[in-house]
Amino acid sequence: MKNDSKKESPASSGSGEIKSKEKPIKFWRVDCSMFSRSVGFEMLNEDTLIKGTGLIIVAPPPGKRGFHDFPEAPKLLIDKRLGRPLRDMEIYTHYWLISPAAKSLFESLAKDAFAFCKCETQLPNGKEGPEYWLCDVLPTLDAVDEQASDLGIEIKGDFKFYRFTRGFDIRLRKEVVKKQKIFRLAYAEFFIICDDSFKVACKGIKGIHFSPLKK
Repeated sequence: MKNDSKKESPASSGSGEIKSKEKPIKFWRVDCSMFSRSVGFEMLNEDTLIKGTGLIIVAPPPGKRGFHDFPEAPKLLIDKRLGRPLRDMEIYTHYWLISPAAKSLFESLAKDAFAFCKCETQLPNGKEGPEYWLCDVLPTLDAVDEQASDLGIEIKGDFKFYRFTRGFDIRLRKEVVKKQKIFRLAYAEFFIICDDSFKVACKGIKGIHFSPLKK
């Protein structure tokens, strides 16, 4: 007797849909690439910017991210006699100093993840210099899977912080990260992480550097 029934293949079992594994999301540390030469700029009104804040450098308000309510705009002198030309991204104290191209890209990738403060710039001859912005990464997530990671953890009273020894390996809790493209670590706020899509989009930005979470 002919058997008209068709054998069900593994690929078509159940719902009849072929299930494919989701591609794991890659994460990277984001930083400014180091350069041996000094950068050719100087903050002219740093004393005015920190006045009344209780700080000795320009930095975010204690326990927060972003900027103080500055009495005036940050004023940059851009001068090649001070060092090499500025790239799209440089470091100034606790902030990034970025070009309009970097600002536009960051806003398009994750607008709510950044705070910006426009600088007044001038050249040695007193004329207006190129446009630059101070930039801060705002989201701070307790996203490290401490059990699966290889890093130092220091606890002093109510204060906890991470130490990144040689060979560290950071594993993230995906349920905490969710769709956040860029963020800081809660117990190491200087450590900024982005996903692979952010890294790929920044290909043309000069001065930005990415390194894997595993060393």
